[in-house]
Amino acid sequence: MLTITEEAGDLIKVVVETNAGPTAAMRIAAMPVDDDTNGSRGLGLQFVLHPEADDEVVTAPGGSQVIVDSQVASILDDKILDAVFDESGNGSLVLVGPKT
Repeated sequence: MLTITEEAGDLIKVVVETNAGPTAAMRIAAMPVDDDTNGSRGLGLQFVLHPEADDEVVTAPGGSQVIVDSQVASILDDKILDAVFDESGNGSLVLVGPKT
């Protein structure tokens, strides 16, 4: 199962509540293949109110729900979702791993 750090959980909570409200969740999903990706499939983030039937739900530190698309759950199973911040305090989510 995807592991979420405390820093990532804090950032997710702020981003989701600011952009989609306190009852929404962040969903990590496979994006469609297009010309910009040279035939590769990437990951995208969406704000949703409910998981799809076969999605995996992970509770982040701080209580936010992160929903993982079933198509990518096995790929993310050994990964860590972390947050990094620049000198101005702006945060970004990053996937690292595999877990050791």
